[in-house]
Amino acid sequence: MKLTQSMIAKLAPPSGKNDAIFFDDDVHGLGLRAHSGGKRTWIFQYKIGSKQRRITFGTAPAISLAAARKTARELHAKVRLGEDPAASKRDGQRRAADTVEAVLRLYLPEKRQTWAPKSRVSVEHYLLHHAKPLHGLGVALGSRLN
Repeated sequence: MKLTQSMIAKLAPPSGKNDAIFFDDDVHGLGLRAHSGGKRTWIFQYKIGSKQRRITFGTAPAISLAAARKTARELHAKVRLGEDPAASKRDGQRRAADTVEAVLRLYLPEKRQTWAPKSRVSVEHYLLHHAKPLHGLGVALGSRLN
């Protein structure tokens, strides 16, 4: 079906179903998932090898049909170049969770036993309180400094 901006607000899943996906005829892989509660989510469906994949990239009407089509075309181009957008999104979310604070929460208990009591209090206070503005910054785990 060819999706139109006016049609998007009216789409609903069949009775008895929680959601339904309506695919656009203009852009291959672009779909709108309509939930029974009224929420509508843009998806892009594609195939990597023999596996079918889906990625969500926003809600309607926050993202217009034109913007959704543009995003779907960009995702389709990435897939044709051999990328896996869903895996990239998942990796990005995982990297975003690797923050200075998360690393400190792992590091401090490991090192606590090797420090003298006064040093332990001093180092923990400095890293947990004075360095607090750095806690939200991301870190690249696994990278090495030369």
